[in-house]
Amino acid sequence: MTIATTEQQNTQEDGILLWLNPNELQLPTEWENPRSTISDADYSDLLASVKVKGVHTPVAARYISTGYEIVAGFTRRRSAIEANLKAIPVLVRHMTVQEAIELAMSENIDRTAMSTLDEAKGLKRIVANHNGDIKAAASEMGWSKAKFDQALQLLRASDRVQGLIGKKQSNGFVLSVGHAARLSALPEKVQDKILDVVIAERMSINVLKDKIQKAIKRPLSSASFCQKECESCPFNTKIQTTLFLDDEESADCTNPTCFSEKSKAHFEKRQQELQDDYGKVVLLSTVDGAVGVSESAVGVEQYTEGCLSCSKHCAILVDKGLGQGDIREHQCLDKPCFDKKVKAHTTAATERKNQQDQATMDNTEQSKGKAESTAQSGSSATQGQENKASNKESAVIPKRLVLESQTALSEVAKPLLLQHPSYHMALVLASLTALHTRHSNVEEKTLEFMKLTPPELESKIMSLIGEITQGQSIETLNIERLTIRAAETFVDGYQEQAVTQWTPTKERLEAMTKTIREQALVKSGFKKAFVTAKSEKEFNALLNKKTDEQVKLILAFEFDWSGFAPDYYRTAIKTQKYNY
Repeated sequence: MTIATTEQQNTQEDGILLWLNPNELQLPTEWENPRSTISDADYSDLLASVKVKGVHTPVAARYISTGYEIVAGFTRRRSAIEANLKAIPVLVRHMTVQEAIELAMSENIDRTAMSTLDEAKGLKRIVANHNGDIKAAASEMGWSKAKFDQALQLLRASDRVQGLIGKKQSNGFVLSVGHAARLSALPEKVQDKILDVVIAERMSINVLKDKIQKAIKRPLSSASFCQKECESCPFNTKIQTTLFLDDEESADCTNPTCFSEKSKAHFEKRQQELQDDYGKVVLLSTVDGAVGVSESAVGVEQYTEGCLSCSKHCAILVDKGLGQGDIREHQCLDKPCFDKKVKAHTTAATERKNQQDQATMDNTEQSKGKAESTAQSGSSATQGQENKASNKESAVIPKRLVLESQTALSEVAKPLLLQHPSYHMALVLASLTALHTRHSNVEEKTLEFMKLTPPELESKIMSLIGEITQGQSIETLNIERLTIRAAETFVDGYQEQAVTQWTPTKERLEAMTKTIREQALVKSGFKKAFVTAKSEKEFNALLNKKTDEQVKLILAFEFDWSGFAPDYYRTAIKTQKYNY
């Protein structure tokens, strides 16, 4: 690879090698270097080498609007700056934030000097980038889910335990990752109490494991999982003492590893169960930086049109610390994006208020009229400056909603197509073509032939019948998809009729996730009507009801749904997402 000229540099070529002053490489603002720890001895050796030999292995960077942002090679950049090097080799590529994080993690994991704790923290960020999907994150890194889970388990260690990993104590003891992994199976308060003993006694991992098994008890009454198996378990203190003591002994688990594993399995199962109601559900222990999102934080339009349908929007299941088992609704996994939306909304609101205050200060009717006009136009302009409701990536709509929508849309399309002058003969010709050519697609051919006039179709049918000498089995035909596509393309007013015929039945409302249902209530005008008739407090209470209770109350409220259909239903008119 050749060193880029100034002309090449200005073209922002992808994968180009540049020699840049290390001070020109900007640190990332939307993510952090996965390597947060390096021993003083290792860094001293690296710095000495850089001062003598320079930097030979290129660091990685990406293009940003203000120049270059370093992606991998943070320590080499730091040492080059301290060594006063004027230029180091930099491989520059076009990358998104997510691609940059994944490259940084991959580059660091492949180097043995990266600490296990740094590795785990980096993996947690990748889970957030994959919208809480651990399997997808593990696959991206080429890891098994079991290995991924083991790394994330380390992050259940308390902050104090994590902070002391690898640091030499005054008595010479060094807390290892193995110690932290054993402690992570315990509640954080218990970890911190035991930690002082571990350090004072310079306890080995095996001794710590043995002491935890023998001395640490977890009250089964605090367990989140089903305890039926625990009733006859030898690690249950109630079983251990019943034969020897007359007094009733409390049921405690003396096998914290098993307790931790059962808790983890329980929350993963619960996560799957809750997805029917909430859509995407993410375990608290697997992500960092999630933040609650609301209308008041980002504005009604952004919240309804953008956030509720964004792939970064989720519910979080608390699986560690206080409140285990709780659900935190309306969480955003992309805090930088959230912060931008909050800032845009706050700025716009402030400008609108300033304009309204200015209008109030004018005394004359003419001035007042002009001020009100200015305030109104200014408000519109400010709203234009406030980011349009947007999301980086649409949330995945549950398959059950897609299937139900396409069935309903097909039922609207069928009677309309039966009145279309070309549909009958186009379908006949497409079917005959499939019989004759064996591999012809009936669906695509029907849509193609519907462009022809009835006389043209009749002529082709007669000609083809003359060519067919033996019948062949027709290929599988997805009639639902065909009727939707044909009606959307050839029947005037189909979309309007499809929307008109959508109604919020009990089955449809229950099939929606809570987020999609809330979005429908807001966009249809139901919320506005409900709040007017009752109150904002009662509407919020409605949202907090269980699905069956919530749906019952929605249907009981008198509201005109005409002219409304959910976004996923409208999308299904244009895009068919399943195949037979």
